[in-house]
Amino acid sequence: MVFTYLILNFETYWETIDCVSSIIKCIGKLGKSDNIGEFDVVNNIVIVDNGSKNNSLEYLQKEYESNENVFILKNEYNLGFARGNNVGFLYAKNILLSDFIVMINSDI
Repeated sequence: MVFTYLILNFETYWETIDCVSSIIKCIGKLGKSDNIGEFDVVNNIVIVDNGSKNNSLEYLQKEYESNENVFILKNEYNLGFARGNNVGFLYAKNILLSDFIVMINSDI
C-alpha cells in the first residue's frame, strides 16, 4: 500500500520544510514502514514547486537530495493552485502508483 503526501510550494520553502518534518513526525518515517495488517506500507512525499522565483526549488532540492522517498517536481511557471496540485497528483498516481494521496498546503 502506497501513501503519498503532496505539497504545493510557491516561494515558501521554509514552510514546506516544516510541513515535511511534521509529516515525518506523525507517520514515523518515509519509505517502507511497518505492515498494516497484511499490507506492506510505503510512505512518500511529493513536493511540487509551482514556479517559484526565489530559489525555493534549490533549497528544497538540497534539503532532500539524500532522501529517496521525497520527490521534487518543478513547474516552469505558476500554474495556480489546482493545476499545480494536479501535476503532483498525476505523478503520485501514475508514477508512484499511490493508493492514497493526501494533498496539503505547506502552511498547515
